[in-house]
This record gives sequence, structure tokens and C-alpha cells, in this order.
Amino acid sequence: MKKLSLVACTCASKLVLLFGLLCASANAAVYPGGEHYIAGHTAEAEARYADALKAYEACAKIDEELAGFARVRMGACRAKAGDVAGAVKHWQALLVTAKNEPWALMARAELGMAFQRQQQHAEAVKHFETVFAQPLTPRWLDAYRRAYGDSLIASSDGKQRESGYLLFESMLEEARTRTQRLEAVRRLANAPEVRQRVEAAAAFVYSAEWGNAAGTLNTLSAATSGKQQEFATQIAYQRARIQLAVDSDKEAARTALLAIAKAHPDTEWGRLALMHAARSYHIAGEEPDKKPKNEAASVAEKRLSYRATAEKLFDLLATQLPDTNETAEGLWWLATRHAEHDDDPARVDVAIKTFLKLAEVCPSTERAPEALCRAGWLLMAKGDDATAGVHLLRAAESYPASKFASAAAYDAGRVYLAKKDRETAGKLFRQAVESGGVGNFYAHRAAQRVVELGVKGIATGHAVPTPGTGSFLRALPVAHRPAPAPNEPWLERTRFFASHGYEEAEWEVLAQSHLMMDTQKAGPYLSAVADTGLAATASYIINRTQWGLADKKPLPEAMPALYPRAYWEAVAATARETNSDPLLLLAIARQESLFQAKIESHAGATGVMQLMPSTATWIAKTDPEIGASHALNLTKPASSLRLGGFYYRYILGRNGGNAVYAIASYNAGPGNVSKWRNRYPTTDLDTFIESIPFDETRDFVKKVLGNYAAYHSVYSPGNQVAEAEYTLVGR
Repeated sequence: MKKLSLVACTCASKLVLLFGLLCASANAAVYPGGEHYIAGHTAEAEARYADALKAYEACAKIDEELAGFARVRMGACRAKAGDVAGAVKHWQALLVTAKNEPWALMARAELGMAFQRQQQHAEAVKHFETVFAQPLTPRWLDAYRRAYGDSLIASSDGKQRESGYLLFESMLEEARTRTQRLEAVRRLANAPEVRQRVEAAAAFVYSAEWGNAAGTLNTLSAATSGKQQEFATQIAYQRARIQLAVDSDKEAARTALLAIAKAHPDTEWGRLALMHAARSYHIAGEEPDKKPKNEAASVAEKRLSYRATAEKLFDLLATQLPDTNETAEGLWWLATRHAEHDDDPARVDVAIKTFLKLAEVCPSTERAPEALCRAGWLLMAKGDDATAGVHLLRAAESYPASKFASAAAYDAGRVYLAKKDRETAGKLFRQAVESGGVGNFYAHRAAQRVVELGVKGIATGHAVPTPGTGSFLRALPVAHRPAPAPNEPWLERTRFFASHGYEEAEWEVLAQSHLMMDTQKAGPYLSAVADTGLAATASYIINRTQWGLADKKPLPEAMPALYPRAYWEAVAATARETNSDPLLLLAIARQESLFQAKIESHAGATGVMQLMPSTATWIAKTDPEIGASHALNLTKPASSLRLGGFYYRYILGRNGGNAVYAIASYNAGPGNVSKWRNRYPTTDLDTFIESIPFDETRDFVKKVLGNYAAYHSVYSPGNQVAEAEYTLVGR
């Protein structure tokens, strides 16, 4: 990273301050009360509630557009300061004259939360019912949904209690994160229905919450013994899994699992029992030939016995339970466990054999085409291109609708290109483009190959400028010009709120959801909403309504909404400062967070660019161009984007200007990428990407590059965005 003189540092710091002020001012200038509103939010976040109240009140007096939300926030400040009764009266007074204003929904939600905390559940339910009467209930509402469910469960009305538990059951089914899942399952663990309690125990087992799982099963008293019979097999399986995880006597747990598998081979729980027994025996006998010198002969013999038992059980899965998800998952686990040992040719051979066995015995499962692809890749890494090509062709031809079809066709094309069969390679690359489409990494890689080979009859765009890689990706045409964004006050307010990461933006969209439910009018609204930064909500609406989708694949008109220019002003500013492609910054942010300002990973990474607080602080302190203050506000989109942009610039420089290595470093850390580059010394980037040992990182690199190429396909000069707009950021 470049060094600056003291004078330069001082100047840079001033520029940073100026940048922050300009961004805030530009955002607030639209509204006369904007600066007051921002000041109110800042004071509220710092628990200076008296100052926040004054700022919001000042905003409400001079700004009609922001007044409603400012008054709602005044109530929130009262509640946070301890005057809950005063807050309730304040919100109730606001709602007397409220009609369909977006802030009214927010006020009702806050009232519901206040009543729920005061255990006035009937009142809470009334207000929550209004909120959840809306046609859409995106996931950002989960905290309110949980409170709604808690109030229903606490109701004296039996039907309401039942509705509460059903609500948590639906939340469990929809949960995408471990935290969301556990929030729902803790409620279900106390449900009166045995079915729901057993379901809760299963969810605890899935999340490796063994103590909670055991505790939930222990609540199934003798009084419910009759009802338990229906779930006896599932309960027995869960108890065996818990025992396997927490008891020192693993053998007893394995015996229990095998007994369940033998007694109930045609049930999901019997199949799962056999799979987990096989996995446990394999773990117990792993690598018996590499035993410590002091290991007793009896122990070594036992480990060999465990390994033999595991092999028999995996064979039993394949022969007696073919084409089931449980068998596919068991064989996938076994194959990937062997493949991790890529320094041991014998283990790699077993991995290949197991992947191919999975494809053979479980051809109808989702794992089958993926297994053929992984086997093909491992064979290519060994230098056995001929055999690899056979299996890759099978994956491409037998599973044309699979999400792995493009990958299979591309890698098969590479095999035939290495054999100098340019004609077959060209056909396969063309197939990869057509089956993958815009946003698919392999489709954009294949498009570049198509151009290099001069394949006719398939349209491609310009070469995507991927630093340090040569001509690596190519854009694909998107034959759609988005309609102009609607010029409506609520959208302008949404943009203002979203730019600061305020939840008010979501309430604006929720109140106008009827516009996006109308598939005749939805397009411009969804694109505009996504551009404000609420891409996750726009994506949720698209999936819910199926607007712009055909067979779950996006149509051209949906592309601007699925690949939005979210927080464009902040992105453009960061791109100028870091000499980066703004579309690459968008590609990273889309994959990291789908532009959600306050999202936090299980590891603690926060914000749009998903930075760890320690990394953000380090970047801010080591580069005077940034300013340490930015590290303190990762939930503000502009700050997160700025820190993420500077971090990407740093790791790009550390990786010799190679974007592929830099993107991998962004996910796994520069240290890991340095190790991998030494371990896999190849100049072929396809090989490097497929060799990345971390599944998450390997997938991340492909998706970011796919996003990047998609952005170039949708927005580059000569397509949907005017050249002047794109070159504005120095590209």
C-alpha cells in the first residue's frame, strides 16, 4: 500500500472528512429536515435520547416528507429512555389521524413490540395483525414476527396459541441461518403438540444443539406416550444421534442406529440412521495405516475393524437403498472426506470411485451431476483427461437442466481443447454458455473461449476487464432496456433512508408492496427498490411473485433488479478513490450481503461488504486515506463500501494485481491464498479455482466473478447504461 507524507496524510484526512460530509449533505439536501433526521438517528444510536428527541422534533417541524417517521422515532426514543407508557400514548395519538402512510405501519409494529414487552398480549396481537395483513412478509420482519408469535402463544385463546406455534413452524421451514432456525425452534420446543416438539428436537439435532435436543425429548412425558408412538422411530433416531455426539460410549449409539436402520429400512429415519452409523464407523477407523508409533496393536486392529465395518455399511446404503437422498448424501460425505487428502493419490482414487458410484446408484438425486463434475475435475487434476471427458460429457448431456450443466460442458470443452479437437470443444463451450446464461461463472468463461475459437452463431459481448488475468471473462447480451425509474416521493425517501442503513426504508417498501405484487407494473418499481440498496427485499418479491422468471430462471427484464446498482453514489466514490471497477465492488457486495446494511455473519462480519470489525479497524489505521472513524460504523453502507474497497485494493496489490487471487483472499484471507498458490503452483486460473480446498471460498470466487460478468453484461457502455454514466467513475 502506498505511503503518504505527513502533509499528504493530513490532506487525505481532510478529504476523508470532506467526503463524509459531502455524502451526508448530498443525501440530506433533498429534504429540509434531512440533517436533523440524521442527527436524531446518530444521537439515538449513542443513547443520547434527549438530543435525539430534539433533532427529530426539529425535523418534524420543517419537513413534511420526513415528519411522520420522525414522530415515530420520537416514540422509540421515549421507550428506549424508559418511558414506555409515554411512548405508547405518543404512538396511539399519531395513529388517530393516520391513514395509509408508510410510517403508520412502523408505528403499529412498535406499539405491538411495546405491548408484547409489557405482556399486554391481546393489544399486541391487534397491532401485529395489521402489520402482517400486508401481502408480503420479508425476512427483515422476523423480529416482529417472533414477538407476534410470542403474544399469540401467551394468549388465553386456544386457537391463537395454536396459530402462534404454527407461525414458528413456518419460520423454522423458511429459516436460512442458524440463528433464525434456533429462534423458532426454542418456541416449538414448548409446543403442546408432540409433533411440533419432536420437530423441534430434530432441528436442535440438525444445529448440533445436543443438550437442547435431549431436553426437548425429555419433556415428552408418559402422559403423551400414546401420541409418541407415531413418532417413535424418529425419537429413537434422535436419541441415538445425541448419544453419538455426547457420550463417550460411541459403540452403543452406533448399535442403536443400526437397530433402527434394520427395523425401519423404508423410512427416512431408518435411512438416516444407516448413513450416520456408516459415517461414525468411518471416522472411528480413519487412516488406520497412519497410526502413532506408540499405538497399541489392539487399538490399531480395532481401527481397522471400524474401517471395514464402515465400508460394508456404505456398500449396504448403495445396494439396498439406491437413489435416495440419504444414500447420495452419505456417499458425497465419504467422497469429499477422501478428496480432502489431495496429497495422497490413493485417497484421491477412492474419492473418484465414490463420486462415480454416487452418480451410478443415485442418478435421480441433485448430487448426481455434481458428483460427476467433481470426479471429472479430480481426474483432470491427475492428468487423465480421457476418462474425465467421459464423465463430464455424461453430466452435461444427462442433466441439461442441472445447475452443474454449464460447469460440466465447460470442463469437457477444456478436455477436448487440450486434445486439439477444436470443433467438439467449441460445441461444448457453446453449450456451457447456453445452459448457464448471464451470471453463471462457467457461461462467462465459456463465452471467452467461444470468441477465441471463433465459434459462430452465438452472441457475446465485450471482454470483461478482470485485472491480472488476461481475457478471462466475457459479457453476454441482455436484450432489455429497463423502464425509467418511477419519480415518486416514497422512492426518494426510501433512497434517503437506505443510504444510511435505516430500517425506515423497508417500511416504505412494505407500505407500497401492492405496486410490486402487480406483475404488469412491477418491473420499474422492483429495479428502483433494488437500486436503493433493498436488493434482498426486491429479490424476495421476485421469487414470491415469479415476476421476470421463466422456469425459475431470470428473464432479461429482471436483470436490473437482480443485479442492481445499489448505493451507486458511494460505490462510484470508492471506485474513484481506489481506481477500481465499480461493478466489481458491486459484485463483491452482492455476494457478501445482497446489499443488506445490518446483516451480520455467525463469525461477526458486518455490513454490506461483510468486514470483520478487526479487519476494518486495521485497514482504517494503516491507510490514512480512509480515516479510522469509518471502522466504527460498518452498518452504514457508504462506510462499509469504502472500507471494503480499500481492503480489496490492499489484497489486490498483495496478489500482484490478480483479481482471482484477490477475490479468494477477500473470503479466505491473504495467508490462505499464499499457501494455496505455493501448494498449487499453476498459471492456469481454472485449475487454481477448482483446486481451492475450502468449498465456501471456491464457490465464493465463482459467484463473485459471475456477478461481475453479469454486471458488465447489464450495465456496460453500449448496453443499458449510457457510456457517460459508466465512465463517470473513471473506467
